[in-house]
Amino acid sequence: MKTILQSCLKKTRTRSPRHCALASVVSLCDELRSHHRIMKLPLSIFAAGIGLIATTLSSRAQPGAVDTNFNASLNSGAQAYAVAVQTNGQILIGGLFRSVGGVTRTNVARLNPNGSLDASFNGGTVADYAGSYVSAIEVQPDGKILLGGSFASSTFATPYNIARLNTNGTPDAGFDVNLYVDNAVNVVRVLTNGQIVIGGAFVYVDGLLRRSVARLNANGTLDSSFDACVAASSGAGATGLSVLSNGQLLVSGTFSFSTGTSRDGVARLNSNGDLDNTYAAPLDVDLTGSAYSLICRSNGTALLGGSFGAFHGTPGRGLVQVTTNGIPDSGFTVGSGINAGGTNFAMLLQPDGKVIIGGDFTNYNGVARSRVARINSDGSLDPLFSAGSGANDAVSAFALQSDGKILVAGKFSSVNGVSRIGIVRLKGDPKSHLDSPTRLGGGQFQFKFHGDDQIPYAIQASSNLLNWDAITNFTSGTNAVTILDTNAPSISRRFYRAAYPP
Repeated sequence: MKTILQSCLKKTRTRSPRHCALASVVSLCDELRSHHRIMKLPLSIFAAGIGLIATTLSSRAQPGAVDTNFNASLNSGAQAYAVAVQTNGQILIGGLFRSVGGVTRTNVARLNPNGSLDASFNGGTVADYAGSYVSAIEVQPDGKILLGGSFASSTFATPYNIARLNTNGTPDAGFDVNLYVDNAVNVVRVLTNGQIVIGGAFVYVDGLLRRSVARLNANGTLDSSFDACVAASSGAGATGLSVLSNGQLLVSGTFSFSTGTSRDGVARLNSNGDLDNTYAAPLDVDLTGSAYSLICRSNGTALLGGSFGAFHGTPGRGLVQVTTNGIPDSGFTVGSGINAGGTNFAMLLQPDGKVIIGGDFTNYNGVARSRVARINSDGSLDPLFSAGSGANDAVSAFALQSDGKILVAGKFSSVNGVSRIGIVRLKGDPKSHLDSPTRLGGGQFQFKFHGDDQIPYAIQASSNLLNWDAITNFTSGTNAVTILDTNAPSISRRFYRAAYPP
């Protein structure tokens, strides 16, 4: 590292300090990573002017760590199976519970961004009948809320197993209250034209045979022109569903079609429900398991999760990425995947292409990860994301907040030893960064620092990257903090870093 620094300082005599910092930042980063002489890994370095700022992770901002500022306080024994974030940041949860924060709420509720109950939203009796649960939530563009699951209303306020609510939680009178779906709805998706596609364990919808997959009109009546012609399905029927940009549908599950064709794992349906025979092969998921979760990337590739040990002859337990033709993507390698006997029930795709998986497993490719893990875009485990000892029971669903934090729903009562019943929020990647510094009159430096909300930071400065002096300490909020270095004029070289105070 000494050689790199000397080289950089020598260049500043003939080149601008900013150019020097930018040119050397990659080499300096490699050197720091190699020798660990500034901070513990992982390390992010930002070049700015003649200075640079480094930040490192701690348990307080570790991606995957429990966000202790969020606690919904569901009743003891509660389980959450679905979670969705509204455009205003409020959070919808569904599952099997009877109260939130000590206030009666049966199986569906809305939380404020800090996890407290939104008292203005009350579903009342929409899914309150004995044994009912909500397992799917979809928010329409107009803000109305679709629910799926296995439920009934004690006051007949909603149809069986599916409902649409107004923004305050009351039943939407414009949604067919007489709609009849004879078994559980596992997944709900809204199409761009306002129609609704549902997947689940049902066989009949409004008296017509519509096994596993059906399409409804915007008012909740059955669209009879859509028929997937599923003759038989096993287990939970359709377990996952994604709408492709061309209007086709990807559906996960095990299906036999009336045409004599079958699909074990995933099927692609045309806009009228017909099977697209060009996608996937009849026997993709091996006989040891099933497919339970499905998400699509913007390029048309899909991720399939479940309890299988191989897909289309390619080993890899619980997770596979398939191409636009439905065959395994050779560029995505999971190694051994999740442990034998484990299941991947839920997945969340991040904007950076990484995917978070959750379910009932204890490791990924031999590395301990209890029921939640983050996977890189090539299928390898992301070692930087860790929930510590993880959840003490299965994970059912995820939702991503605009700030990168991750909402996790499931059957658990604690995560990494922190009591959280049914719903928890995990930290995302640190957002800390430095705006370009400005040299003020007299040679002082000023810059803005953006940190993660409610995380304490210490801003330090150095002239040699060995000895560091404190500039200021603070707890970051939602707004940037302005940092002023009044000692800069007396020092020819200046470097900055953000650290976590002891």
